[in-house]
Formats: sequence, C-alpha cells, structure tokens
Amino acid sequence: MPAINRQWKTVTKLTYDNTTDDYGQLRQGEPETELISVIWTQYSQKNVNNPNYTDIEIEALTVADLNGGDQILKDGVIYDVKFTIPGKYNQIFLKRHSDVEV
Repeated sequence: MPAINRQWKTVTKLTYDNTTDDYGQLRQGEPETELISVIWTQYSQKNVNNPNYTDIEIEALTVADLNGGDQILKDGVIYDVKFTIPGKYNQIFLKRHSDVEV
C-alpha cells in the first residue's frame, strides 16, 4: 500500500450561504457541513516573496472542491481557506481562523 493512503484524515468542511439579504449584507447563519478527506501538513515555507503565502499555516491535499469562502474544522480548530490550486488533488492553503477552539 502506498504511503499516501495512510496520511488521509477526515475533517469537516464548513460552507456558508453566499446569498445576500434585502440590504445587500451576506446572510449569517449555520454553515452547511460535509466530511471530507485531506492530507494535512504544516506549511514550512517561511521566507516567501508572494504575499498569498505569507499567513499560511497548513497545506492540504483533497479531492473535494473548496473555495475561498469555505472553512475547515479539524480537532476543534477552524481554519480559513485562503486559496486553492486545482488539480487531480486540489491543493488548499489554510490559516487558523482564531485561537478560540470550538
């Protein structure tokens, strides 16, 4: 069995409704949740010239579709999806949302 098969972890994807109310504000409420599998690693590149990567803490691979408005819940900590690079395995870059655990 390839080593990659042992690295998959199950996390919760949080997706919020992107519709707006009558005043043009994004709707608040409970997110839709979905269990997805990811390969989770600490992001180790520290001296980066590209500003997209400066706040990144976690790099993950998944076959699930995610976008910049999604969040990941893992071990009681919420991470914001900063951006994704699509491919056979979508590469997602995450930043801790806050220090408050769920």
